[in-house]
Amino acid sequence: QALQGKTDTLRTDVDTLKTTTARTSTDLASLTQAHTALLAQVNGDESQLNDIDTTLHCNEFSGVLPGGPVMGPLASNGHYYQLVEITYHVYNDYTSGINWNEAQKDAASRCHNGMRGYLATISSQEEQDYIEALIPPQDQDFQYYECWIGGTDVHQEGQWMWMDGPEKGTFFWSGGSDGVAIDGAYANWYCEDATSYPAWPYCEPNDANSGQDCMHVYGNGKWNDVTCDLRANAFLVEFG
Repeated sequence: QALQGKTDTLRTDVDTLKTTTARTSTDLASLTQAHTALLAQVNGDESQLNDIDTTLHCNEFSGVLPGGPVMGPLASNGHYYQLVEITYHVYNDYTSGINWNEAQKDAASRCHNGMRGYLATISSQEEQDYIEALIPPQDQDFQYYECWIGGTDVHQEGQWMWMDGPEKGTFFWSGGSDGVAIDGAYANWYCEDATSYPAWPYCEPNDANSGQDCMHVYGNGKWNDVTCDLRANAFLVEFG
């Protein structure tokens, strides 16, 4: 009888534990549902605040430096583009000009048609061709013209990603000059040898002397990696 009593008590404890567990699961499900709803509300509020911020603080006249005309839209993506040149950049003098981080900050202060600006992300040949057409004719070798765009591998060497805009966080290239495009992404790195172009026989990205973590286009539109604190001639803003 004593054994039977203990068995009954144990069964009762098990049933109680099952009931408690079921209630806990129900409470957890309710909390999860409430958390999801709250997160959606927060995201919605954040989006509204961003829209308000854009309306109040972002317009075509913003930006530390005056820019060229806003061009577009590009047919394939509806985006607009603006070339901002640093007119006080001196030939072969890199103490003037603008570095990548300064250009990124300035680009983000600009808007067009309610769209926030960012350093350009180039994801197709059509976009590349359009951007190349914005680069002015060169009166010196193409490699002396540097125009910042939005690619970087500052977070992980050799893993190139777009930093801002709709493609923010998208990796498009893995490795150095012998690397590969990721998932068929578009790429247009500069690459010439001593036969094809003896004056500038390099292939990019090569992280020369280490620390070349930011991306620009040359005067011929080809991509190159350089140190982020280089004082470049220009930067390209995309609105999309």
